[in-house]
Amino acid sequence: MDAEEAADRLYYMAERLLPSGTDEERLRLCVAYGCLLEDFIEAGAEYAAFCALDMDGERQSTASLAMYRLSLEGYTATDLLGQTASALREAYPQDDIRCTDLPCGRVVVRIGDEPFLVPSEFSGTGFPVEMVKGVIQVYTPSPEGSEVIVLELTTPAMDDWDFYSELFASVVQTMNWSSEDDLLFLTTPSQAFRPGGGSPTASTQEIYEHSSNVLDALAMHGSVSPENRLSQVVCPDCRAVGNAAPCSLLHEWSVRSATISDSPTEAMRRAETALLAHGWNRTPSLTTADPSFSAVHAAGYRLGLTPFPADQRLLVKVLGPCRRPAGAPAGYRRSVKKA
Repeated sequence: MDAEEAADRLYYMAERLLPSGTDEERLRLCVAYGCLLEDFIEAGAEYAAFCALDMDGERQSTASLAMYRLSLEGYTATDLLGQTASALREAYPQDDIRCTDLPCGRVVVRIGDEPFLVPSEFSGTGFPVEMVKGVIQVYTPSPEGSEVIVLELTTPAMDDWDFYSELFASVVQTMNWSSEDDLLFLTTPSQAFRPGGGSPTASTQEIYEHSSNVLDALAMHGSVSPENRLSQVVCPDCRAVGNAAPCSLLHEWSVRSATISDSPTEAMRRAETALLAHGWNRTPSLTTADPSFSAVHAAGYRLGLTPFPADQRLLVKVLGPCRRPAGAPAGYRRSVKKA
């Protein structure tokens, strides 16, 4: 996304948030969020997002989410989590620093607040005003110990702290340590490329058949989300060499359990035996705490299952084989080797 597109999106958001506001008010909102994006870029965020909400018509509320990768190259630590916690306690003596267990493994959590300065043009007083924002940070080392991933939530809307902190807690429960390609496959939204209309192609019919087989293997007594979608995406091999042209089909859908006893995690485990007996080969996780299931098929398909126990939902992604023409650059692969 270039600067012009980012500005257009920000202004569109401002129009939705301030339908009866003046152009000046919308512009000020755009500038405020533009500065926030610049801060993320300067801080080296790998991923960043923010939300702006109308809390039941009573007040406007906002929060941001960012992810950072801290390289440990040249750094030796015998107790990385312990040393991280000690460093945070020294830097933020008033904050709550603790170690806890998540599905991705043991992590360090920091909960506290930080002051920030509201510029005079946004304070409403004509003077800069110092305010406080709430912060939650989760530090988790990679399995091979080469880096630390930091996931951070911040919000100046302290009246809505409980809402955002509970939402963030749900997010960090989904963190897992698959291989990088599997992690992208399981969690990255598909690109905004959609197959053309008309009669289904052979590739479309085949990927739907694989999805149907997965649904049968799950044997969940529930409903399939009507929001399932078929998109054209870049396969992991082509993405790794920087090829941005779509080359594969991705079918994303979810199924929600109708009963509490039939959890999505149990359904996923139940499906493994059936899937492995029908040409799927599981790809190993990097940790035993990884809650997701990923596999490859002899025909070149990839499968990702990710449970969301909080809302009794299981996300399913079926990725078709690369369809890039013969003679394409390195990164093209028609089929996936068995694990």
